[in-house]
Amino acid sequence: MRTTIWIAAISLAMALPVTAQPDADACPYEACAVRVDESFLGVRLVAGEDETIVARSGLFGIVDLTEVVAVSPDALPYARTYERSRLQSALAGLAGAALVGVWLSGTGSDAFQTGALVGGIGLATVGLTLDLRSRRSFSRAVWEYNRSVTQGL
Repeated sequence: MRTTIWIAAISLAMALPVTAQPDADACPYEACAVRVDESFLGVRLVAGEDETIVARSGLFGIVDLTEVVAVSPDALPYARTYERSRLQSALAGLAGAALVGVWLSGTGSDAFQTGALVGGIGLATVGLTLDLRSRRSFSRAVWEYNRSVTQGL
């Protein structure tokens, strides 16, 4: 009977999840966590209560996000997806706008005009979809970075 109880206790202990404990290298949340600070002219990442700027938006978004979150292996895939999707979104949006501009100019045959309009709307839709993906990946990269840095993982 005692053997059965010990086997059950050991099995239960082995089955329980082990939670991650903060590391001695962990940085306090108030000092190291980053957040997004949006304004009319762009986006920047700021760290800590003193709002130290760690990254600014460029023409196609924050291009150095992978450098910012490099200490967090869990954040890197999301940062790479953000950077790739952000660039693709901008290019698709610009191409879509150009095709709609061709349609608005009224030059060419009706078939050409219809193709330009449909292509422009299609590319704009693709650009919007990629933009949404990039925003989700950006948010997740920041979250993973904050989790890693503040827990010292």
